[in-house]
Amino acid sequence: MKGYQKILIISKTFTICITIWILFVLASCEKKERFYRPNFPEQLCSVGIIDVDDTIKYGFSFLSIKDIRNSMRFITFEKSVQSEYPEVDDDTLDEFEFEISSENREIFSYRSSSKIKSPLKFEIPNNIKFNSGESYFLKANVKDLPLISSGTVVPNPPAPLTLISIKKEEVQISMSTNCTVRNTATSVHFDISFSNENDKKNYYAILLIGRGMIHMPLPYSGPLDFSVKETNTPGFFAEIQGLNTLHWVCTEEGLETNLFQVLGFFIDGSEIPGNSCNIKLSVQYNDGYSPIETFDRARIKLLSIPEEFYLFEKNLRNYTMVQKDPFSEPVYLKGNIINGNGVFAICRSSNLNIDLVTGKYE
Repeated sequence: MKGYQKILIISKTFTICITIWILFVLASCEKKERFYRPNFPEQLCSVGIIDVDDTIKYGFSFLSIKDIRNSMRFITFEKSVQSEYPEVDDDTLDEFEFEISSENREIFSYRSSSKIKSPLKFEIPNNIKFNSGESYFLKANVKDLPLISSGTVVPNPPAPLTLISIKKEEVQISMSTNCTVRNTATSVHFDISFSNENDKKNYYAILLIGRGMIHMPLPYSGPLDFSVKETNTPGFFAEIQGLNTLHWVCTEEGLETNLFQVLGFFIDGSEIPGNSCNIKLSVQYNDGYSPIETFDRARIKLLSIPEEFYLFEKNLRNYTMVQKDPFSEPVYLKGNIINGNGVFAICRSSNLNIDLVTGKYE
């Protein structure tokens, strides 16, 4: 079907339900991906990943896309799905309410006395502040389902990123389709480092935001794919719910831009040797797959994340790796939602902003 991309293919009968943040609508087609929970009672699912220090929204208004929430201040809710009873699936939330509170007071709430469509997405206002070291709590309820709750402690901000070097080079590729033929692309390598406090239990995620041109005069600003070329610290890539990027995809109708989930690189701070993580990131573009043909500015984001978010992403990565293997052991997506499914996490971040035209950075 034209205009959307599958994110996950549900291939097992014993998986656990979480909500997927993004409802993709490209052109006239609509697709909602879910994890199914067969043989479990229906429950409420929530995914909330909030970056205290990032209030930027990334939109792709030049495409026929609706309801794309591309930021790190959204929280979503939806009911789990019974795969053995698809005909009775009720895709609404009745008498729904939720709140986020600190130890002393309620800081954000929503209540509805009528039925509303699931999944439901909320953006946490920018004027709501979260403080490092403090605990915050989520509660949500919908008619005829158990109340869900969760708690998280905001970590300290990560150390600043240090840029060691930048290298730009032309690389040889081989792409021959009915849409395009390309023999070369461009890569930019960012050699960076950051320090880690060994006496604390720290967890990190790395994202890369880019600005460039899809084609003149159409600009692009948003997350980009990247790879890790070298590092002194092990880690893994996993999808970060709430952020999207674009890829060029060749279809029978021609070259199209479709949405894909953003991947972040996750690190357990206890595995960083000494007190310094050294890592080299690489971004390839102008290759018929990346959304950009020119790359003008990069923002490398280092997130300090709660342990429960790290473990949730680690389970999600394992789940996606084994779901096509019929002989693998089941992987349950453990989060920190009590009486429900998903994860509630509040993060801190630091950024390294690099102007690739002038070579300046901050």
